[in-house]
Amino acid sequence: MRWRALDLEIGTLAVRESVYEGKVQRPKTQKSKRTIPLGPHAIASLKAHRDRSTRKSADDLVFPNKSGEPLRESKLLERVLQPAADVVDASQRAAIESLEQRLFPTVPKSQKADTPSESLSTRKRAG
Repeated sequence: MRWRALDLEIGTLAVRESVYEGKVQRPKTQKSKRTIPLGPHAIASLKAHRDRSTRKSADDLVFPNKSGEPLRESKLLERVLQPAADVVDASQRAAIESLEQRLFPTVPKSQKADTPSESLSTRKRAG
């Protein structure tokens, strides 16, 4: 995306271009052109990124490679998206645990998850 696609005052991103194999092009379908609202955290992060950036003109890419060109898909996946996905897993687990605590406050937490062998030996002793 280019800086001109962002309106950080009202908090929107206008999708009008795509990148495929390092080349900027129009989106494939008319439906692909859209305006996406941005949340306060994204707006603040993008403003901070813009302040640190050396490439700030309207036609500059927001996240270019070192030469100002679009990032290669493989590098973006390897360096940005996959590490971010690891964070998502941990945050999803924390969100689920927090929700369970609110929904079931009187259910005691188990000290340790039973392994199949522990469960079997416990059942043998009890029976």
